Amino acid sequence: MPLPLALPLLLMMAASAPDEPVVRYDATPLTQLDLGQPDQRRRLWDELHLLSGLQGLVNRDSARLYVRFIARWDDYWLAKMRAPGEWLAARPMVEETSLDALLTRYAATYRGVVVYDPDLAASSNLASTVAGCEDLLPIRFDASAGSLYARLVGSGRLKVVRDLRGVAHTKTEAYRWAREQYLDTGRCDPTVMAYYIDQAWLTARRDVGHQNCTLTNHDYFIAHRALFFDLLPWDDETPVDDRAQAVGSDYRTLNELLRSAYGRNGGKMVHVGGFVPWAFKYTNFAEAGGKHEPVATEWRYAEILSAYNAYMDADALGPCGLVNGSFHQHFPLRERYPQTARPTEAELKARGLLDANGLVTQGSYIMFYVGDYDAAAWLYQMFPERWDDPTRGSVPLGWALNPNLQARMAPALHYARISATPNDWFITGDSGAGYLNPGALEPPRPHSGLPSGLAAWVAHNQPYARRWDLGIVGFVIDGFARGMSDAGLDAYAQFAPEGIVAQKIGSVGVHGDMPYVRMRSDLGGSPQEAAGQQASTLKAEGWDFITYRTILHHPGWHREFIDALGKARPESNVRVVDPYTFMLLAKRYAQRQGEHRLPAWPAPSVTWQADRTNGGLTLRGAADGPWELVDREGSRVARQKLDAGQIKYVYYAVNDRYERRPGQPLTLTIEYLDLTGRFAIEYDSETGPYTFAEGVTLGGSGQWRTLKVTLPNPKLDHRQNSGSDLRLINFGGELVVRRLEVGR
Repeated sequence: MPLPLALPLLLMMAASAPDEPVVRYDATPLTQLDLGQPDQRRRLWDELHLLSGLQGLVNRDSARLYVRFIARWDDYWLAKMRAPGEWLAARPMVEETSLDALLTRYAATYRGVVVYDPDLAASSNLASTVAGCEDLLPIRFDASAGSLYARLVGSGRLKVVRDLRGVAHTKTEAYRWAREQYLDTGRCDPTVMAYYIDQAWLTARRDVGHQNCTLTNHDYFIAHRALFFDLLPWDDETPVDDRAQAVGSDYRTLNELLRSAYGRNGGKMVHVGGFVPWAFKYTNFAEAGGKHEPVATEWRYAEILSAYNAYMDADALGPCGLVNGSFHQHFPLRERYPQTARPTEAELKARGLLDANGLVTQGSYIMFYVGDYDAAAWLYQMFPERWDDPTRGSVPLGWALNPNLQARMAPALHYARISATPNDWFITGDSGAGYLNPGALEPPRPHSGLPSGLAAWVAHNQPYARRWDLGIVGFVIDGFARGMSDAGLDAYAQFAPEGIVAQKIGSVGVHGDMPYVRMRSDLGGSPQEAAGQQASTLKAEGWDFITYRTILHHPGWHREFIDALGKARPESNVRVVDPYTFMLLAKRYAQRQGEHRLPAWPAPSVTWQADRTNGGLTLRGAADGPWELVDREGSRVARQKLDAGQIKYVYYAVNDRYERRPGQPLTLTIEYLDLTGRFAIEYDSETGPYTFAEGVTLGGSGQWRTLKVTLPNPKLDHRQNSGSDLRLINFGGELVVRRLEVGR
């Protein structure tokens, strides 16, 4: 049951200093600076960097300094923490608006200044590293009149203890220097690292946004003596910010940093804050200057981290700014946050989800994975508005709040639990207590060649699972890594015994006693648009277990989607359930699958025709597979028309009642209109879900043609998008299909 909002004050006083006031510093005037003016952009950078360094040192051991920068959310979370009965309810608070006054008040927390080189972008990240390790304040060298450096250092007020000018001439030299001086020697904490854009932000394009320098995120990592870096994860190009270096230098340097951390911490998991600065560099987005797609670059970076037992706390654009992480780290969490009790078998029978024999009632069972809350910055900025939506509680939702975010955003996790309704359920987001690819934890490991990291991953996750009463990992992101072996699944069963949802896994099954389901689809657009796209993927009979992932949708969006989906396909018996009910039903279905049987398909083939209701082959919608039904040449047909250069797909799924015979080839017959262009065929086989079968170049005759293609070793386990089994790849132009048949 939900816990009361007001708690006895005595329960919330740990890790606070009630006799010392909280000092709140108002930095919001910086958000009014015109970033199109270079001098104002430099002012924002310099003051935020100094402020974050100071805050990290001041808040290292207790919560003392609270910064107001992103006013809406800094005020929101402070109000939560100062609510009656909450942590800061009895703490006095004083306001501060002068940076000079702050420096005076907290002079005992720092020893002086670390000056960094404005001509070497990476030098700013070196300064954050040195600041945390040596209790110094980071200041960019700028001798011009009125600069922060001139005011504080040139005037003699603050002394220079470290001058980073000249310690390196290239980016990779700079980070190797930091590794040798601070990580290899043990002066950095080898379990905490930070990937944030360096001072190249100062010369980025105009529409950068005040928070996107991510300097406010530095305070937590400075408090924890983290090593900061900003490196290209690809080894096949030079980075846009250092074209003179050898190809692969950034990649090798990144591996050196991670290998050093691994060696220093004995193979423990490493918390890495931040994200690839994809909008500014390293990708092919707009003016970023790289050659790889942003998502591919994210996956590449995730794979590299995973190979060294490191995971992301992914402060990604756009809501990438986080303020007060060093303050929130001291929030006094409870030892345990139990959820609503899991449903019993008797309750499932009473709800009509199990029959008298304990078998799952036929229907399309739907679970919502509500994300993406795998980054403290997203939890800080994007979660409140969605959680406070008055429609929350009208439909069961699986809130995927990554529990490792308690490090920097504990107030959000606490608030969610004490204000949850019975329809608010909690699961672990992206891969567990941190975003990584578990397949890259298993040997042979890409990039690193290290021994298995599974034991470290289990040890890392188990305390979070206990505190937050989590038994389900709602989405295992496999990315470029291979899917988990039995060893990986054994590991997950130790901290997610109630189930996992993954990408590279069977559609539904049980590993030992742990159920698993394959992620079905991401939902976007309006609820009605999403329902229209998904309606064709629902089964008209039998059992289906569907996990939909939504990103930053409000609770009411999910209610509207379910209503629209049920109206579009009433015969599918749509049932949205909470994640724990969903996994219990999936487990029962998988364990007794032999008893959950429909009559065998009565023919040796399955067909699709637009005017036939159920020939055993279903045309399915997908985000990358738009189509329309039209009349053409006297027939009802599926049509897809694309602009030149586009590539889209047309998906089909085979009825579950059609018998799969391992090793026996099938024949695919396609009747298509011979227009212009080219299409190809991919199907779900034993060797992979997208096995190439044949390509066809159209001749432009305008006549109907028939193509017969052999499909060796078909698996047909619905592993393609939208739970499909085969797809036609349209390489641009007009693809018109009248009939498909798959048979022996």
